[in-house]
Amino acid sequence: GYDILFFWVARMIMLGIENMGNSPFHTVYLHGLVLDPEGIKMSKTKGNVLDPLELIDEYGADAIRFALTTGTAAGNNVRMSEGRLESSRNFANKLWNSARFVLTVIEREGVRDNWMNPDVTHLHDRWIISRLNTVTAEVNRHMEAFQFGDAQKEIHDFLWNEYCDWFIELAKIRIASGSEGNPIPVLIFTLERTLRLLHPFMPFITEEIWGILCESVGTPDDWEEALIVSEYPVMREDFYDIQSEEEMNLLFELIGAIRNIRGELRIKQNTKLNASMISPEYYQLLEDHKEIILKLAGVDLSLSEAAQSNSNVNSVTLVTTGVTSYIDMGEGADMATEISRLEEEKEEISGHAISLEKRLSNPGFVGNAPDDVIEKERDRLKKALERVERLDGILSKFN
Repeated sequence: GYDILFFWVARMIMLGIENMGNSPFHTVYLHGLVLDPEGIKMSKTKGNVLDPLELIDEYGADAIRFALTTGTAAGNNVRMSEGRLESSRNFANKLWNSARFVLTVIEREGVRDNWMNPDVTHLHDRWIISRLNTVTAEVNRHMEAFQFGDAQKEIHDFLWNEYCDWFIELAKIRIASGSEGNPIPVLIFTLERTLRLLHPFMPFITEEIWGILCESVGTPDDWEEALIVSEYPVMREDFYDIQSEEEMNLLFELIGAIRNIRGELRIKQNTKLNASMISPEYYQLLEDHKEIILKLAGVDLSLSEAAQSNSNVNSVTLVTTGVTSYIDMGEGADMATEISRLEEEKEEISGHAISLEKRLSNPGFVGNAPDDVIEKERDRLKKALERVERLDGILSKFN
């Protein structure tokens, strides 16, 4: 760690200048210390040392590598915990499962010849390519600044939250419906480019998937032999498409709001709801995506460009960017009971938040409690206040 390496670096620089006339290196990257889950420096005498070979056997080398470097800035210490390792392993599994889906689609549907330079005309394809381009630019910027943790987070969030959670689900619907604009070339292109971005951080799994993918799709004779010697992606101006990002974000916000309210009211996933939506500006966008909204949010739409009220005693009003929605929860929904339950939860959490605030404002507690205990209490207070705010927002939507 930096507590020892600094002196080694200083010694090397001084000896280099004294004996050779110049510094042996111009850039030094010092990482932080790897601490145990309690924030204590690992030591054999304390018995809190983790054996990396045992961890690799349990979680995999890539997961350990990712856990050590994700979300940390240069010089900052890292608390190595079981939860951190499991999260990294889950990410590796997510990557593998997304690749398996793409490979299955290739085997079933065949490969389009233009996957290396796909025809990007469909809104979904334009969006994911634009987002990939933005992430590529951000990753390169972070890498040049030696902010490797931030670079990894960009790739992690893009692959998990956008490519897997949204684009693959949208692609499934498009493939099943046989609509125009086959998403397979963009599925392959985006996965292949993401593997290149991720390779420095998770070299083994990305190399394995990349090799299988290239063998499945077929590559030209001058194609790179291995991912480790492949060209790293760079940003392309022609891939930016701000309009597609804005339109897709509008749809994601709408679908997410409906999913959240269904979850809070414990509406079963297979229960289809009716919804009236008013959007003078985005009427055509919603009309074009009625099937998508039905499949992903479980609501059958009735669209209107004019402002009108379609609420009833069993409806919930949602206001998202450019859209006002009235979601009919159906006759089977006991709205009074659900509202009462949410109000009771809000009252209970509010009381808990007040007790936490009193504890954290007590000089005796703050002055005597360990730093990690205080930090945990602050985190609990933050989560409690966020939940109260969320419940306020949900209750305000009921008519």
